[in-house]
Amino acid sequence: MAADLRGALARQAARSRQRFLELSAGSGARAAQEQILREAVGPNRDTVFGKEHGFSKIDGLESYRRAVPLRSHEELAGWIDREIAGEPQVLTAEEPIRYWKTTGTTARAKLLPWTPAAAHRSMEAFLVVQGSLNEFFPTVQQSPDGLLMTHLSPRPYRDFLGPRRIPCATTTEVPVEVRPGREALLAPWLLPLQQQPVDESMRRYFLLCYAAGHSVQGLGCLHPSRFQTVYRCLQDRAEELLDELGRGTVGGVALRAPQPERAARLRQQLRQHG
Repeated sequence: MAADLRGALARQAARSRQRFLELSAGSGARAAQEQILREAVGPNRDTVFGKEHGFSKIDGLESYRRAVPLRSHEELAGWIDREIAGEPQVLTAEEPIRYWKTTGTTARAKLLPWTPAAAHRSMEAFLVVQGSLNEFFPTVQQSPDGLLMTHLSPRPYRDFLGPRRIPCATTTEVPVEVRPGREALLAPWLLPLQQQPVDESMRRYFLLCYAAGHSVQGLGCLHPSRFQTVYRCLQDRAEELLDELGRGTVGGVALRAPQPERAARLRQQLRQHG
């Protein structure tokens, strides 16, 4: 069943990738941009933002540029705050299903409304990326433990906004929701990770410690700095990680079968190569 589902996903991803390549070639790119613009502007012409910016008169990219100036998040915050407070159809005709928040490394966290239409477009983009991975690294995703996405850090929702209590999280923290019958598609460490404490350094160690017992073929992340934190974690806690692999524990809790032979092989590699 899991292999069939992975095969179906791979075929869909290949189709999405091919469509993306075709649309981005030559004059097709501008036509695709215009189509996406129509899909964004048309359904939202009667929103508060749409009326204030004359969405009903926008007929292409140039008229959109004239009607909607570039703005910072702070300049958009007034509309976002009204939406969070419960006012309907401020920015989008569809009610947001969640708010993404940035990490706030340079200022307070920014809040970005996320609608079903946005989720659909995001899934199509995800399939394009999956299609490229399958094209260039076909063996990596043939099993659920072949690729370690080091940026994923799922946890239950902690923040809810406004009277409708719409969930809010960063894109890396969003909890994993498993549809019945599809559990085998998930990396085996994701659901256990979801129940771990909030401290990010502890969660990073948990992720690497759990994955060390599997045949990981690739590492992925959203930003190169994540690779630096992964390297530092391995550098600082490699011996502890290998001890736990041999005992069958993760973070001191017995969560898997002991793998002393694998731990010994990895320890030999560690001592030979660092």
